[in-house]
Amino acid sequence: MSKRHSRNRQELLKYSDLFTRIINKNVSIVLIIVLSISLISMAAFSIQISNSKIRSEANDYNAQIEKWVLKQENILNMFVNSMVARGDAYKDYDETVAYLDSITQNYEDISCTYLSDPKLPQLVIMNNGWTPDPDFDVAARDWYSNVIDNDDIYITSPYLDEQTGGYCITFSKRVVINGQTIGVFGIDFYMDQLTSILAESYHDKDYAFITDASGIIITHPSKEYQLGSDVQINIKDTKYNKCTNGKNTVSTIVDYQKKAKTVTRVVSEDSPFTVFMVKDWLQSYLSFFITILLLIAIFVACVIISNKRNQRVIGKWFQPLERFAEKLPLVAQGHLDISFEEEEICQEIKVLQDSLNTTIETLNSYVSDIVRILNDVADGNLTVDSNVDYEGDFKELENAIQKITSNLNGLVQDIAQSANQFEDISAQVSDVSNQVAEGASKQEKNINSLSETMQILKNNMQTASGSARHIIHVVEENNSHLRSISEEEITKLQEKMREIESSSAKIRDCVEMINAINTQTNLLSLNASIEAARAGEAGKGFAVVADEIRGLSEDTAKTSKDIDEMIQKNCRSVEEGIAIMESTVAVLQQNLKGFADAQNDIGQMANVIEQQEEHITNIADSMSEIKEIVKSNAGISKENSAMAEQMTEQTELLNSQLLTFKLEKAD
Repeated sequence: MSKRHSRNRQELLKYSDLFTRIINKNVSIVLIIVLSISLISMAAFSIQISNSKIRSEANDYNAQIEKWVLKQENILNMFVNSMVARGDAYKDYDETVAYLDSITQNYEDISCTYLSDPKLPQLVIMNNGWTPDPDFDVAARDWYSNVIDNDDIYITSPYLDEQTGGYCITFSKRVVINGQTIGVFGIDFYMDQLTSILAESYHDKDYAFITDASGIIITHPSKEYQLGSDVQINIKDTKYNKCTNGKNTVSTIVDYQKKAKTVTRVVSEDSPFTVFMVKDWLQSYLSFFITILLLIAIFVACVIISNKRNQRVIGKWFQPLERFAEKLPLVAQGHLDISFEEEEICQEIKVLQDSLNTTIETLNSYVSDIVRILNDVADGNLTVDSNVDYEGDFKELENAIQKITSNLNGLVQDIAQSANQFEDISAQVSDVSNQVAEGASKQEKNINSLSETMQILKNNMQTASGSARHIIHVVEENNSHLRSISEEEITKLQEKMREIESSSAKIRDCVEMINAINTQTNLLSLNASIEAARAGEAGKGFAVVADEIRGLSEDTAKTSKDIDEMIQKNCRSVEEGIAIMESTVAVLQQNLKGFADAQNDIGQMANVIEQQEEHITNIADSMSEIKEIVKSNAGISKENSAMAEQMTEQTELLNSQLLTFKLEKAD
């Protein structure tokens, strides 16, 4: 079984849930894409709006500064035009000082006004009558040198006025009367009004400040950056330098307050000042975050609404399938009384439902037909046939049922025929068994009679054997008497024979000794020869061996002499024994010849009787075995007869059972 089929059903999702999950996932992906695009668009739009707002505020402050600069330039032009209108009146120092002082008093922002040029009778004509030191070089002043050769207005960087102790800024312009440059007119303006313009931005976390053309910070809410007697900070040396790389750019920094800020600068074309607008980063982009949160909330709401709606709609679509999934396992378990009556919400559901109902009806008809056939077969009716038209793969089932009933018909018919034949055979076996039992009884009686006869014959043969043995015993006693008659001769013969025997024993001993000595002598001689050949000069050590050989030779000679004497003595004894034996043999041959013949005949007769007795014993044993076999055969025949009767009874019972089957008629 595959892993997919072996899973627990509880681990699998419903198709509607799975489909809903897929749809929700796709919808979520689309919404995420839309949200991402919206976030990017809104972020860009919000950032652009925020940056535009920051730049707008910076432009507003820049416009106010430009307005202030333009105002001061107009005042300067008024003073210059007034000097030009007076003509040569500038040559009267006291009158000119009084004139300038009377006009200057009308402008509270003006620190002082003055006309200066090295060609004037007085180097500097100032409204307050100030006269410079002798070493004063007006040409070295930037407010003079930068405008003496052109008609532009020059604005200096802020500086500390020594007389008033306040920061001032100088506006200067060349004065030309009748085509002749008479000098440069300058006005020192207090920066209080300029500072007050930017001071309005110092609220909460936002502020604005300006720098001059060289980048020196003029106004700033922090004393660390505010221009002072001992403070002069260039913008390039601060964190604000990040936003000096482009025009009207918006940058993010962490300022002196350790807060994230957005900074933009506005470079004015009509003034030497650059305005820096600093705003709180979170407040600047608050609309952006609100937009993001709003979009996320809309996204979450859309996802929740979409998921619920999808689950409700898709659940309704797949409700028939879920009902099918609940009922089909019951059908698989054999419950064919189930019907499918779901809402036909689409063509596929209608086709599936009709197909399932048709399938169950077909299965019901097939199962009912098969049950009917099997019940009829169980009742013994083997002629039953199908009442349903099987289609498709079920056609093979119909063929299989027909084949089963046909095979059962043939099998039962064959069993019936075999039962009939078996009944006849059982009767024949019973008759034969009875006949065998009767024959076995007769054989047992005959064997018992034969066994009694063989026992009598065996007893007679034992008696004859005993008589023969008695005759042999009598003959042996007669021979003993005959032997005792020549006892003296036989005794002498025995003595001589003992002497001969003794001499022969000694001869044998001597011969054995001679053989041993000769063998040892041969071995020693051989070893002595080999060692002497190997040793060379060292062979003298074999003298002992030579002596031993000589000793053995002497013993051999002595033994040979004894042998000669014993041989002679034995020869004489043998001659005497022969003479005695010849006379004794002559007598015995005459007396014993007759007894020997009679003894042989009687012995042969006794042997024959013993053989007959043995054969009779074997025959008696065989008859006993045959008797046991006959008894066993008689018992088996009786058992066979009883079994044949039982087989007959079982055959009759089988025939009675076969009568319950209704079989097709054989062709």
